[in-house]
Amino acid sequence: MKYRQIAKANRPDGVLESLRLYLPTFTLATVLAEIQRWIEQGRSCFEKQLKKLKLPTCERSVLDSVLPQPSG
Repeated sequence: MKYRQIAKANRPDGVLESLRLYLPTFTLATVLAEIQRWIEQGRSCFEKQLKKLKLPTCERSVLDSVLPQPSG
């Protein structure tokens, strides 16, 4: 097995897989409800967990420095 395959096998595969661990039931309805809550509250469950653990949060997303801003 190559290193990338091993590394991928040992980590959650993105936000949806992380949400599977966070949500009591993992359905399309609960995922959409959680995303809607993020939009309304302006922060994700992950930011909430960081605050609970008293860990620092970023003022700006790392993606903002890597990806161009959408036009229009």
